[in-house]
Amino acid sequence: MTEAQILGFAEFVGTIAFSVSGAVMAVKKRMDIFGILMMGLITAFGGGMTRDILLGQVPPKLFLDGYMLLWAVLAALAVFFIMDLAHREIFSWRLPNPDQLVNLFDAIGLGAFALLGTQAGITAGYGDNIIFCACLGTLTGAGGGMLRDICCNEIPGIFRKHIYAVAALAGSLFYYYARPLGTFWNTILTISIVFSIRLMATLCNMNLPKVYPPKET
Repeated sequence: MTEAQILGFAEFVGTIAFSVSGAVMAVKKRMDIFGILMMGLITAFGGGMTRDILLGQVPPKLFLDGYMLLWAVLAALAVFFIMDLAHREIFSWRLPNPDQLVNLFDAIGLGAFALLGTQAGITAGYGDNIIFCACLGTLTGAGGGMLRDICCNEIPGIFRKHIYAVAALAGSLFYYYARPLGTFWNTILTISIVFSIRLMATLCNMNLPKVYPPKET
């Protein structure tokens, strides 16, 4: 596979995963089908749009790549119909609860988009600026989920639970320094590392240190 094909597949995986996570969150919040579609699209493309604007790429890639937009819509619609069937108890097996589904697909999409954001900075000519590339990777990975949470009237998960943005930053830095491995192995390892960090943090209920306000007397 060529580098373009590998990165294209990573974008496909990340887009589907984030669209599903956004749609599931919308179902949890009892939104209608339009809300489910919008949450899927916001989660899938919010971080990438912000990245493209920072890089001066206007209009953002979202509006130039109809195929990814179509796949995101189809993924969100699939969530709508599957969740509707589950609610009506059409099939006997039970879906995991929405929080588990959101965490799972977030973990997949986060790694894919973190590396894509980092690569976008490198491709744009900022390969010698690790700070900018790492910020682009973190923003691309975590930005869509942050916008989704805000639209769902939630404190964004990157600020409060399960080592979210830090996992994206770790993946971005790994991808930046592991480029000598080649695009294929670098992509596989970056997604695996971010997914593992998120999965471990979720299963073990690991969070970054917090400070709690003093109790009122």
